[in-house]
Amino acid sequence: MKKMTMMMGAALLAGGVLAGCSDTEPETKEEKPAEETVNENETTEEAQTEETMNEAEADLEQATEEVKEESKQAAEETKENAEALGTEVKEEINQEQGEEATGIFNGVADPHTVEIEVDGQPAAFQVDPESEIMKKFNEMQGGEEITFVYQTEGESKTIVELKE
Repeated sequence: MKKMTMMMGAALLAGGVLAGCSDTEPETKEEKPAEETVNENETTEEAQTEETMNEAEADLEQATEEVKEESKQAAEETKENAEALGTEVKEEINQEQGEEATGIFNGVADPHTVEIEVDGQPAAFQVDPESEIMKKFNEMQGGEEITFVYQTEGESKTIVELKE
């Protein structure tokens, strides 16, 4: 029994020495009151909720800016398309109504063609051979200044009105 007591004493002594030499402190479990734990959880949840809301607000602002930019681009494209369409409509109206020009009458080339110098360049214009306009051209002298309205179809220019 003495041996046994000695062995146990030695074991306890060794355990105490080892415990004293270790760097770690013994763990002590500190109980927090239940109320404090609930408050910490609420605070953590509030912080997470606020962070989530801030992220959502930032995402919303970014999306709003993107939509504004896309709207601006769409408005510019619409404006450009409208301007292009307006130009096309004006050209169609001019083709239907004709363009007015002033030039120097050079003479009748054949029964349905007259030559008129417009902006210093001679050009051939078609005229209905049975029309009153052709009768007026047949009575004119070369070198007279005239104002007329013509329509363009492809490369052909047809006089539709002779102004006096």
